[in-house]
Amino acid sequence: MVLVALALVVTIAVPAAQGTAQEQPSEVQESIGFRPYVDVTLNEPITPFDDRSLNPADGVVMAFVVANPASPCDPSWGALHPLDLAESELDLDGRVERYRATGGDIVVSFGGAINDELAVTCTDPAQLAAAYQQVIDRYQPAAIDFDIEGDALFDTETNSRRNLVIAELQRQTGLPVWFTVPVFPDGLPEAGLVMIEDAIRAGVDISKLNIMTMNFGTGTTRTVDVVTNVIGLTHAQVVDLYASLGQPRSAETVWATMSATVMVGQNDVRPDQFGVDEAPQLVSFGEGVGLGHLSMWSLARDLECDRPGPILSGFCSGVEQDPSEFGATLSQYVGVSPSPWWLTRDLSAAQAGLSPEQYVGLASLARGARSVFGSTPLPQ
Repeated sequence: MVLVALALVVTIAVPAAQGTAQEQPSEVQESIGFRPYVDVTLNEPITPFDDRSLNPADGVVMAFVVANPASPCDPSWGALHPLDLAESELDLDGRVERYRATGGDIVVSFGGAINDELAVTCTDPAQLAAAYQQVIDRYQPAAIDFDIEGDALFDTETNSRRNLVIAELQRQTGLPVWFTVPVFPDGLPEAGLVMIEDAIRAGVDISKLNIMTMNFGTGTTRTVDVVTNVIGLTHAQVVDLYASLGQPRSAETVWATMSATVMVGQNDVRPDQFGVDEAPQLVSFGEGVGLGHLSMWSLARDLECDRPGPILSGFCSGVEQDPSEFGATLSQYVGVSPSPWWLTRDLSAAQAGLSPEQYVGLASLARGARSVFGSTPLPQ
């Protein structure tokens, strides 16, 4: 009875600003455990992510939307293709629809290592929000990702402006928001922690914190061992960060809101290589800790080069492998979705987006649900 009543209250308590249920990404979409990156502007024609014989994954991360150099508040793919041009020259919209018809979903990633993320050049918050909304309306992604790295990670003014716009956009749409950030062998750099803290303070509900577990330059250890160690160190940092902000999250919840992206094959930094024999170990690690999501850079690299390696290329992995072998292994990962807030943590009515009357009813049922499932009850 607790479960039935609770589901009913959740259904009617969603504020109007978050849209109808049909407009929201489904639980199935958000629970996809593996999405490879598709480098949209790497080559023409684009990597055929809609071809399931080449891409076994049920989701992809499309990268990267950045500012149009000719018009700073207009989005483009890789500063090369405004959205209309991406359709006419790359058949991007068509590929997205064909992929969806096979059951696939997409995440759109803004930013990346080169070019300018929209918030860098578009300094008016209203115009910036409109630029993000234009991309959302066109591609209807399951989530949006913000890949902030390099000098952009240290641009606190831009990061704060972006975070405020994202928070408001999320309140209006209910769309899951990801952040993708670099990590070192000892975890998140200070600039990454500062940016994530600012996002949380701005009110962004971070659905996934995706860390780029690549290019460590260690060389003496199997890359997967370094990767899994870094994921664990980052997890501890994130648990501490939420606690320091007075928003404690359980270790289990933080694991479920984390993602890790590996660079398959030869990494940019030699002698780092992530081999096909290491992918199963990463899957096992994720299953063991309850990691939310895995990804790889990139779908276009998931095949063997046509000459002996090691080779660093955007079009092949530089290691011995069968075609799509990395994707076939990593797509076996199911992933973990975090529990709803009413089972894991306490929020005020305003934070939950509910009226005081709705909050009282939901909180009462949450106490019962937590009692049933053995979670810590709400304070009386």
